[in-house]
Amino acid sequence: ALDAAVDAGGSLPELVIGDHGWVCGAGQLGFEAMGPADTDDPALFVGQAEGRVSVVVPLDDAVRAAYYRPLIRYVLNRACLSQ
Repeated sequence: ALDAAVDAGGSLPELVIGDHGWVCGAGQLGFEAMGPADTDDPALFVGQAEGRVSVVVPLDDAVRAAYYRPLIRYVLNRACLSQ
């Protein structure tokens, strides 16, 4: 996907935000990357310890989504995306 964007005259991203596969891949390629990490999946935490992943947000996918509403509100407010 990145090759196609560059070939079409686009530019490479300055920041990648995604799940563990995308974040780890981007970090391996030298892009600044961040994403949520399930607490029982160490890949992003290892990537952060190695300096390849900028920010890891620990989450537990076994927890009810409603419990993360305060975190979601905080992130949206900080990004000036709240309504």
